[in-house]
Amino acid sequence: MINSEDAYTVPAGWVLALSRTLEFHGCNAKDIFLEAGLDLDKMSDSAQRIPVAPINQIWHLAEKQIGSSTYGLSAHKFVGPTTFHALGIALWSSSTLKDALQSLARYGKVLNNASVKSFDETDDSWCLTVSVLLDGNNEPMIAYQDLDGFFSAIITICRTIYRQEYNPVLLEMQRHRPQNDSAHEDFFRCPVSFSASDNRMFFDKQSINSPLMASDPDTARQSVELSARRLAILEKDNLTNHVYLQLLDTLPSGKINESEIATRLNITLRQLQRKLSDEGNNFRTILDRTRKELALKYIRNTNIPLTEISYLLGFTEAANFSRAFKRWSGESPGKYRASLQD
Repeated sequence: MINSEDAYTVPAGWVLALSRTLEFHGCNAKDIFLEAGLDLDKMSDSAQRIPVAPINQIWHLAEKQIGSSTYGLSAHKFVGPTTFHALGIALWSSSTLKDALQSLARYGKVLNNASVKSFDETDDSWCLTVSVLLDGNNEPMIAYQDLDGFFSAIITICRTIYRQEYNPVLLEMQRHRPQNDSAHEDFFRCPVSFSASDNRMFFDKQSINSPLMASDPDTARQSVELSARRLAILEKDNLTNHVYLQLLDTLPSGKINESEIATRLNITLRQLQRKLSDEGNNFRTILDRTRKELALKYIRNTNIPLTEISYLLGFTEAANFSRAFKRWSGESPGKYRASLQD
């Protein structure tokens, strides 16, 4: 639980994208940053984290100079794989858009921990939701211009790794309707509604599962693991994250019982069980979810034999892996891999 608003931060990579967005619109970024109490010249370390409060102030100050409430949509022009650190690389090297967006939702707090991100299936689509937390004055902790920039960056990533003509199905924004109310529809090329109950982007089910030509499962897996480690550092009190990290290290060894994990975390088995329960979780659920996540990544890499995947996931017998994979996907590992090649 974060108690201080100073603990809500964004990475310097996103701050750099913000500064370039301001310059693109003719602003003196350094002056605006100084007005908000930040020295842009001292943000050369991309791993540095900056409090969200002054960043929000910068977004609002710039709007007064630019004279447009939709200028944040331009932020996508200045986003690359390293803007979001390891998570950005994971997105760019994902096997499908679904894989990318699931990683974004799971590790999105490393991008901005003043919002809760989720990626859920609906009856006819998949939905990426960004729920912004409120500060002590009941005001959103993330500026609406920032959210414009974030969603523009995400759909640009989708268009880059999939198809340039790709569009979401629908976009819902909590922000007020801008004076130039066609700017969002022109950019996202889909219906957009404002003053919504939350910030949501909807994706069609068919394209989101299409294989991506430039995918790199090994790079994606390594980048996701690094993102998980960053998240564990950011959320020190979240035991679920730390159990997940321990599983990443211990699965190939087969030493994956609760007692072993508790010992590695320097807590008792009872403490482990109680704290995970307090977080609405348990060891078996985390283990199963971790295995499933890794299995779906490994199996896309045809250079890894199925027997080796079984070993990497800590299964003592290939038959046990096969049964678990069929429960996760509805198909045997071999049939699932073959379907990816069709």
